[in-house]
Amino acid sequence: LQLSSPLFNNIYLIGNLNSATYEAYVFELERRFYQNWEGNLSYTWSRSLGQAEDYAQALGDDATNTDDEKGPLSTDQRHVVKLTGRVLIRKWGGFRLGANVTYQTGLPYSTTTTREVVDFPTDLSGAVGAGRDEQFVTQRVTFPTGQRNDRRDPSYWGFDVNFQKEFKVKDAKATFQVGAFNL
Repeated sequence: LQLSSPLFNNIYLIGNLNSATYEAYVFELERRFYQNWEGNLSYTWSRSLGQAEDYAQALGDDATNTDDEKGPLSTDQRHVVKLTGRVLIRKWGGFRLGANVTYQTGLPYSTTTTREVVDFPTDLSGAVGAGRDEQFVTQRVTFPTGQRNDRRDPSYWGFDVNFQKEFKVKDAKATFQVGAFNL
C-alpha cells in the first residue's frame, strides 16, 4: 500500500517486487563399486533468503512491516548430510544390501498475529457506513517477534534400508527389490 495523497488514501500496487537469493556449497566423497561395495557421503550447506515465497501471501500488504519481511525462505535448510552405501554379498546366489542415513536441519516458519486497527475511511462520498463518528476497522497481520521465518522446526534423521536379488530369466536378468523407508 502506498499513500500518494492524504485525500486519495491507498493504492494497491501489484507487481513482482520481491527478491530471493540462494547460495549453496556441496562437499561429496564417492567410492564407485569396487571389491563388492560402494558408498557416497555428501554434505550440503545452503542459505535461501528473501521475501518471495508465493503470490498469494499477505506479506507486502501492510506498509508498516515491510522491513520485517526479508528473512529465510520456507525452503531454507542449512545443513544436510547423507551417507549411502551398498554391498554385494556373493553367497547364496548373490544379493545386495544397501542403507541410507540422512541428517537434515529443520525448516523455518513464522508466527503471525492478526489485530484490528482503526483506519482512515475508504469511502468519503457520504454513503451509509462512512459517517464521521464511526470507526473504520481493518485487519493488520504482524510478526510478534518482529521478523519473518525466525523459528525452525527441529532437526531430524532418516534411515532407509534396501535388499536386491537378481535372477536370470532365459537370456535376460530380472531384479527383485524390497525397501524400507523412514525407519
